[in-house]
Amino acid sequence: MATKPPVFQTIGKSLIESAVELYRSLGFSMIIDLIWFVAYMPLIIVVNICLPQIHQTGDVISIATLLLGFFCIWNSLVSGPFVTTIFAFYQERKVDYPNFKGLVKLFKKFYVRSVNISGIFSIGISLLAMNIIMAIITKQILFLIAGIISLYILLFIMMMSFYFNPLIQLDNSFKKVLRKSFLLVSDNLGISFCIIIILGMILALCIQFSFLFILVYGPIFIYFSDRGFEAVYNQYEL
Repeated sequence: MATKPPVFQTIGKSLIESAVELYRSLGFSMIIDLIWFVAYMPLIIVVNICLPQIHQTGDVISIATLLLGFFCIWNSLVSGPFVTTIFAFYQERKVDYPNFKGLVKLFKKFYVRSVNISGIFSIGISLLAMNIIMAIITKQILFLIAGIISLYILLFIMMMSFYFNPLIQLDNSFKKVLRKSFLLVSDNLGISFCIIIILGMILALCIQFSFLFILVYGPIFIYFSDRGFEAVYNQYEL
């Protein structure tokens, strides 16, 4: 039987080690920052353009549909594969000095698999988010029930997504990534939940200070994902 890693000790250690890695590897972190900027800046721009339109027009459904549709396309084809590549690039750095040629090779190697995983993830959370928005707007009992159920499923899928990039990097197939991430969350619900909450809190802080999202969140996400995944995955006999 696998020994469960202590939740708070593991998360605290992962955060500290991630911060140390950010400081110790400033040059490599800047490379991650650059890729992160390219991957997410168009999405941030679209969000900043569309959100004020909600206050002006009050048309929440149409604008939310537009935003979620753009998110599905962009995250599936660009952001998701870029983040997978960054994670794999960091794993390469542990054993060898990385270079641009290796980065491109990793991007090509994992692109299709990452598009498939990111695509089903993006569509899933977009549909669930739309259910929640409809529940808030209509306040009808059936929509409220659907919204509550959607919220729980959305949270579970978000926890699963934490394991996507490491599992893709380990050369798991599309089905194995989904199956293993589901099993990892089911068997490690407490630590998976806390990891998502911590990443969400860091993201919220970085959104308040835009420069932090551009300069800090990308490397912290990669380093924290690496250490959090290892703490969970290494408990099993491989």
